[in-house]
Amino acid sequence: MVSAILQSMEWFVTLVFGIFVWLPIPIISAQRQGFRRVCYFASWSIHREVEEARFDIDYIEPDLCTHLIYAFAKIDPTSLTLTPWDETDINNGVDLPNYNKFNDIKERNSNLKTLLSVGGHTAGTNQFIQMVATKKRRVKFILSAIDILRTYGFNGIDIDWEFPRSHDRAQFTELIKEFREAFEKESKMTKRPRLILTAAVGVNENQITYSYDVAQISKYLDFFNVMTYDFHGHWQSYLGFNSPLFSRNSQNRKFSHSLSQEWVINRYIQAGAPRHKLVLGMAMQGRSFTLANPRATMIGAKATGPGYAGRMTREKGVMSYFEICELERSGEGSLQWDSVQMCPYFHKGDFWIGYDNRRSIAIKTAWLVKNKLGGAMVWSIDLDDYQGTFCNEGTYPLIRTIQRVQFSKSPHTGGELKRGRSNSGAKYNAVDRTINVLIALVSFVFTQWMMLRQ
Repeated sequence: MVSAILQSMEWFVTLVFGIFVWLPIPIISAQRQGFRRVCYFASWSIHREVEEARFDIDYIEPDLCTHLIYAFAKIDPTSLTLTPWDETDINNGVDLPNYNKFNDIKERNSNLKTLLSVGGHTAGTNQFIQMVATKKRRVKFILSAIDILRTYGFNGIDIDWEFPRSHDRAQFTELIKEFREAFEKESKMTKRPRLILTAAVGVNENQITYSYDVAQISKYLDFFNVMTYDFHGHWQSYLGFNSPLFSRNSQNRKFSHSLSQEWVINRYIQAGAPRHKLVLGMAMQGRSFTLANPRATMIGAKATGPGYAGRMTREKGVMSYFEICELERSGEGSLQWDSVQMCPYFHKGDFWIGYDNRRSIAIKTAWLVKNKLGGAMVWSIDLDDYQGTFCNEGTYPLIRTIQRVQFSKSPHTGGELKRGRSNSGAKYNAVDRTINVLIALVSFVFTQWMMLRQ
């Protein structure tokens, strides 16, 4: 009799355990594990003039991001091959070279992926134009890239060409296609995981239309790092936000509907990019202005130039998040919130800056989760409050906000996500309830089974 009961319970345990394994886990994987947190590291931040602001690769917390991107490598103007930007990248005297130090972070997180970005906003376009001009040059560049990536332990490359001209469009597409083919061939030959291929892409309407064959390169890229920031800045004569989520409802041409993250993402989707390959760019810095009239602080008000430089990054017209926190906590000035574009701004005297804080980052993250995008990208990790000493919000408060909202059962935005709430929370709750019931059931049956066996 006992033997029969044991056999029945063994069958039941097997059945319940099988249900437990096969049903909930794929749901969790689909909803929570596919989200990318892509973090660029500006390598020159380790050389900042102010010692207090110098970043160190050791400050990077291994669980912070799913992908870390080292910015930047360059194209050698003579050989047209991939080469380090700075000597310390590969030769740092008595210290470990920066490439090695960067990739050693993976020893503390085996799931972390590292990429090397080539190009950037100061690289110009000339070397890219020369390199893509012929297939022979492209192949030479690709082989040199594979050599560097494998030598120093990177998991892939990020192409940051700012920006292909309309008549470079076909060659850019060929470059991306040939990179992917070479990566697949190298993987088969070496029996190693295929190298990752991404591109940092522009947000201007003409760039999306004429610089990129979006539908074609989508076939070969693992994902797009969409640079949805720098919509407004001191190069303009009026106030505007650096990285607004939504457009302004205005007939004023200064505020075109295309100057928002939402519009850019929708335009890429319209052009043929899959949602899951679009990674939304978020800025860890703000853009500042000098007000023409210190009393006129609303969006669109006249500006006369860039705001003064930050105490530590020392660049006019831009400030890191940790410098903005220092301004806010000085007890002077005024912090305001724009409920149309979901952005904060701060002004003090004739100084004005628009930026992102934890509130706006949470809203953006909830929005991209709701819209089933591939994740969030930050420029750059060294501009967040990485040591937690300026904002009183812990280390990396902005990036940690992305992580918190990503894993939240019901992303909280204070009711401010005006395009509609995400219903993902209900799905997460259903999964969690299923898991809890199955865990309890398995635990009970297993306990009874063990008692009978004794």
